[in-house]
Amino acid sequence: MVGTLAALATVGLLAGEANAGPVAGTGTSDAGGMYSTSESYAAPQGFTRGDWLLGFAGSYTRLSVEDESINLFSGQIDASYFVMDNASIGLNTVGLIADTDVTDTLWALGLEPNLRYYFQNASSFTPYVGIHGGWTHLDAGDIGDTDVWTYGAHGGILVPLTESAYFDAALKWTEWELEDDFDLDLDTLQVLIGLKVRF
Repeated sequence: MVGTLAALATVGLLAGEANAGPVAGTGTSDAGGMYSTSESYAAPQGFTRGDWLLGFAGSYTRLSVEDESINLFSGQIDASYFVMDNASIGLNTVGLIADTDVTDTLWALGLEPNLRYYFQNASSFTPYVGIHGGWTHLDAGDIGDTDVWTYGAHGGILVPLTESAYFDAALKWTEWELEDDFDLDLDTLQVLIGLKVRF
């Protein structure tokens, strides 16, 4: 009797799993109702407290210097730690260099802490939004050099490539707070394309 009940319970569990289909992030169904775990990264689970997300990105940047717009390429390295599910604090580098008609040279190097929230959903894509702000050293050639406070907002989307690797695309706006005696008005709009790895 006990053996019969156990067998019926096992059959019921298997039937329930077959009717429910694949669980998000565990695989995909085939024509027979079965599914494979070979594509488990297709719908990743949400980020959880204690996760790390490390990455790098190349960026196209539009600089607004006075009344002139300047296009350049730059890069950044980013590290984020999840203090709670789907919410992280992080730190990224800031790096810019350009030739302009306003000054003979223009470059900047600094660090920016950031806060981000990731929106988990039924799809395999993970959109996120964040704010950032930090300190940067700016050298504007014949205009002078100064330490600058920066702040802004950004948003993007993560696309899973494997269980732990993601393609990252983001848009980032930054305002540069220069000293009053520094005769330069500067803000940046960056299109960031890169890779991130989850640990």
